[in-house]
Amino acid sequence: QLKGDRLALAKRSRNEKLSLFKTADRIVMIASLSGQLKLASGVYSHPVGGSISVPAEELRDLDAVLMIENQAVMYAVHEYRWPHEVEHLPMLFRGSPQITPAAVAKVLSGVSRVVCFPDYDPQGWMNTLTTRAESIVVPSAHAIEEIVAEEWDKPQDYENQHVAREWLGKVDIPQVRDMLERKLALSQESMAGMELEVLSLPRM
Repeated sequence: QLKGDRLALAKRSRNEKLSLFKTADRIVMIASLSGQLKLASGVYSHPVGGSISVPAEELRDLDAVLMIENQAVMYAVHEYRWPHEVEHLPMLFRGSPQITPAAVAKVLSGVSRVVCFPDYDPQGWMNTLTTRAESIVVPSAHAIEEIVAEEWDKPQDYENQHVAREWLGKVDIPQVRDMLERKLALSQESMAGMELEVLSLPRM
């Protein structure tokens, strides 16, 4: 039986890497604008430009989180002009091969309010709406115009996101319709320093 994590399996097998349990399945990455995070076992700090990785159960008492799509943002939360509605929220990284979505899903199952900050593109919008988020952080109309004018947008990303574009075809949200009509794809990284706002979302 290959049950247990690598530490447990190392005591029963010469190849602990055969474990069916991924270490990352229980770990999430979080950060905050203030650098202070109140978790189940206490209050913890991280430096500017940093984050901390903790067991998912440390977030069991949270009422709300701001879920971040791209890992680069987690190391630069101080470079964003967060709307006042979300600046106090713990920021949770959505996941990657190293920080698995399984652990993130465990956290989200116990959180009553989820706010998403995705890329402003079809995939980011689809990810947000399928997460059943309460609201979304988006660039303001002025920020969108500025990013496009500076040519920081990513038209090739838009073209590549066929599945998400088709899925969004049935979504009746003005900002989504505008994004599809204008073929917009704006990365989270391009939004650093730009005006951001929070939009409430309908229940899907």
